[in-house]
Amino acid sequence: MEKNDIILNTNRDIASEDTYKAVRGYVVDAQKQVTVAVNSAMVIAYWNIW
Repeated sequence: MEKNDIILNTNRDIASEDTYKAVRGYVVDAQKQVTVAVNSAMVIAYWNIW
């Protein structure tokens, strides 16, 4: 098996599906927080430049 091969588990149970959804939710929330922080920093920078 190659290093970058993806292993698909077709026998996932409910717990692993719930875990996936929880982890995905954390990642999406973190991405939203990063977006807000970057936008705020850009507004402040543009305000100071102008």
